[in-house]
Amino acid sequence: MTTIIFIALVVLAGWLMFDPSDWGHRKNTGKKINGVDVGAYKRFHDRHQGPK
Repeated sequence: MTTIIFIALVVLAGWLMFDPSDWGHRKNTGKKINGVDVGAYKRFHDRHQGPK
């Protein structure tokens, strides 16, 4: 029973923390620094920053 509750909590936390659209196809927009798309990085953190 404990294992089922633990798995349910992990799934719930993942559902609350991550947006599946972040895992979509890579867009060729924005400037890249060391292979990182800076625009995508900023958009991700703008969405997950929380209340201001």
